[in-house]
Amino acid sequence: MALTRDLSNWKAGPIGRMPTDQPVAANAKWWTGSIIGYNAAGFLDTVDNAAAGNVVGIAPCAVDNTGGADDALRAQIILEQTVDLAAGVIVMSDVGGPIFASDDNTLQIADNGKLVGSLDAIRNGFARIRIG
Repeated sequence: MALTRDLSNWKAGPIGRMPTDQPVAANAKWWTGSIIGYNAAGFLDTVDNAAAGNVVGIAPCAVDNTGGADDALRAQIILEQTVDLAAGVIVMSDVGGPIFASDDNTLQIADNGKLVGSLDAIRNGFARIRIG
């Protein structure tokens, strides 16, 4: 289910690469912990609105560009790092394989073109995802 508030049950692993000042899409709004991608025009948006193949990473803080134009706001996204997200229906036999996002808070094994990274482990109800 898509996020409706900041996500408190995710954990960042060792600090990854965070690009500076990435442009945010018009009317984009996301919460801390959202899975983020680039839309067809190349602006950051939730993975729900991202073009296939363009998942970028995890939002370290909330962004609200409601009513704003493309590039009216800029944001940073966590890239190339390991994060722990709620595991949902992912099981141990999925470890080592690719992991995809169906919305900004839901991981899945089925390939929908929105690759987040690889599943490194499942621990205490969290899926450890290697982004990038």
